[in-house]
Amino acid sequence: MAAASASTSPAAPTEPDYLQGFEEALQKESRKATFTCAGLHEQTLTTKPIRIRWGANGAGKTLTLPVQTPHDERLLQDLIAACHPATFGRGGQDIYDSTYRRAGALGPADFLTDFCPYETGILDIVTQLLLPPRVGDLETQAPISEEGK
Repeated sequence: MAAASASTSPAAPTEPDYLQGFEEALQKESRKATFTCAGLHEQTLTTKPIRIRWGANGAGKTLTLPVQTPHDERLLQDLIAACHPATFGRGGQDIYDSTYRRAGALGPADFLTDFCPYETGILDIVTQLLLPPRVGDLETQAPISEEGK
C-alpha cells in the first residue's frame, strides 16, 4: 500500500499579498501610460467643490474643500481633531509611528463625501495603468477597396 502524502496546498493570499501584486502591476505598466507631460501648468479648479460631513447625529459638521474662509479653516481643524491616529504598513507589519508619519483616519461609517472619482479623471488614469492598450483594436483589419472609400 502506498503511503499517503501530506497535502501541500499554498496558503490563501492575504491583503498584503494582493496589495503587493497591485503595486507590482502599477510599476510594471506605469511606463506605458500616456498621460504624462512636462512644463508649467497653472492650477485651476475643474471640478465642483468637495463636501465632507462628519459628527454625531444631530451635531454633524460640513466642510467644503478647497478651504476658502476662516470658518472653513476652523472646520478643517475640527475634522483633523475628529480623526484617530492611523497606522501604516512597514516591513510587513501594521504600525503607528508618529515620528515617521503623522496621519489620521475616520472609518467609512464616520463620514460621507460627495467626491466623485469619475468626475476628476482619477479612474481614467488608473485604467490607463492597469489596462494597457490592446494592439490591433483600432487597426484596419482588411484593405479598404476603392469602392468603400
